Amino acid sequence: MAEPTHTVSKPSTAVPPLLRSPIAEWQQAVAEHTVPPLRRTPIAEWQRALDEHDEHLEPELKQTHPILPMEVIKQQYPDQWLALLITHVDERGNLAAARVFDAAGHDEREALEERGKPLSRTLPERRFFFFYTGTYDDFGSAW
Repeated sequence: MAEPTHTVSKPSTAVPPLLRSPIAEWQQAVAEHTVPPLRRTPIAEWQRALDEHDEHLEPELKQTHPILPMEVIKQQYPDQWLALLITHVDERGNLAAARVFDAAGHDEREALEERGKPLSRTLPERRFFFFYTGTYDDFGSAW
């Protein structure tokens, strides 16, 4: 009986797919020039979009929820969770002014989100931003 012949092949340097990390895949894609560069939205473009959305907001909502600078919002709603529609950002992209649609105590964020769902359905093109005006240590964690 003839003995089987074995061929010795050179070990592959490729990482098996199950052992590849997303980072390794991304690095390979970058090396092969197949990943598009990241695009950051310029602040001016972002502000124009916010202005356009605010222009189309219903007049009664504009009247009942005026635009307030963040300093005023923090003073009027201390240590509270707020449901905001952002209206202005500063030159660094930070929140500068907004319309306050709802407020809740520091331990009532979930209730605030539930109350905001019907409003989100009436304004589907806008996303509400949940913002806490106190320090995160007041309730133990930040979301």
